[in-house]
Amino acid sequence: MIETSELDGGRAGAAPAASGNGASVVHAYAPTLPATDPLAVARVRGEIGDELYASLFEMLLTEAASGLAEMRSALAGGDARELGERAHRLRGGAASLGATAMAETARELQDASRGGELVGAGELLDRLELELEQRARRSAPSSAAHRSTGPG
Repeated sequence: MIETSELDGGRAGAAPAASGNGASVVHAYAPTLPATDPLAVARVRGEIGDELYASLFEMLLTEAASGLAEMRSALAGGDARELGERAHRLRGGAASLGATAMAETARELQDASRGGELVGAGELLDRLELELEQRARRSAPSSAAHRSTGPG
């Protein structure tokens, strides 16, 4: 489970991507955003409750993982429209649950797919995959860790 400190100060780092020689590099354009927005998380938790929030967050991670595979397939097939649509869905779900870094990466994927261009999309998918792996390892923000940050 995610601890309060991870929500308050946890940062989503730049995703490593393979360079031409197989070494990992960190892209300078990768944002250093909080993994989640603690105010947005507290607001949503206050509106829907801890249990529903945790359930929705788990669904987001599951959908994002399958969406990632579909986005990679779209990229491999040069289907910018499909990649953009999948990124748009992920962006909305992530933003609504306060998953700031994931939403920003999805927005960048959307932007990369506009006009049929897929420049940088592979690196963005790598970053998204890293963000998903990090989130999945920690799962949804725990209820007990957030009782004091939510309303009431």
